[in-house]
Amino acid sequence: MPRTKKPAEVAEEIKEKVEEAVVAVEAVAEKKRPGRKKAEGEAAVAKTRAPRAEKAVATEVFVQFGERETSVSAVVEAAKADFSMNNSAAVKDLKLYIKPEDGMAYYVINGVEGKVAL
Repeated sequence: MPRTKKPAEVAEEIKEKVEEAVVAVEAVAEKKRPGRKKAEGEAAVAKTRAPRAEKAVATEVFVQFGERETSVSAVVEAAKADFSMNNSAAVKDLKLYIKPEDGMAYYVINGVEGKVAL
């Protein structure tokens, strides 16, 4: 009659098989990527290449109406400054509505409404 293995013995055998499989996968990965070194004491983990970051493009947006012109970044800063005068909270969410015909920019920052002149 064959001997029945204890759960601990089965678990140990499974662990050994998994470790062997990891070593085999690492060996294949190393063959595909020559020159890559394994981490000491740990199995080398295949890393996916991060997508390349796009180069930053300097962008400045202006609003023109009649003879007037203003930079959107200047209006954003004015809205943040106006909000900060009455609130101590950090700006987490900003929505800006520029209405050149009114000469105003209306904002909602963190749910608080306000307005600044253009």
